[in-house]
Amino acid sequence: MNARQPASSGSYALKICVRNWNAGLQRGPGRFTMCGIAIIRMEIQRVQDLEIYIRDLEPGAVSGWLENHLEELELDDVEVTGVIKGFARFEGERLRISLYPGAFGKRFTSVVIEGPRVPWNSDLDCARSAWRAMDTEIRCSPGDWKEGEPVEDEKWWRLDHRGEQQVVWN
Repeated sequence: MNARQPASSGSYALKICVRNWNAGLQRGPGRFTMCGIAIIRMEIQRVQDLEIYIRDLEPGAVSGWLENHLEELELDDVEVTGVIKGFARFEGERLRISLYPGAFGKRFTSVVIEGPRVPWNSDLDCARSAWRAMDTEIRCSPGDWKEGEPVEDEKWWRLDHRGEQQVVWN
């Protein structure tokens, strides 16, 4: 049996095994041929995202914080009056960074970081890092909210000088 090298087909790696005609499988009436395809591994490139909310964001604060965690940061947040889009790299992977001012009553700016790998394991870990760098109130989802669900009674993590607490956003 001959084995070809794994071939990449989108996000699948395939190993195709073929038997030559002299190995017992021959053409003819009543006979059949066989081709086996084995999926060795399936790698689905999953985009992860982190989202935090920063209260009373100071100019340059997000780039000042992220430059300590990411490479090749391209984010112009000197003036956050409208949506800001930027990019960076983490472990060689490209990340998208978006700032949306005016979230939840105008005093908060939503920061979204998206990519195949991100520097923090959860929104809360990201919020903790941001709070240490900026020393202003940071909020984030506790992690079990799903798109389309109502948020009126949802608890959010609030990190500020009083500590970490779950609160209803009002």
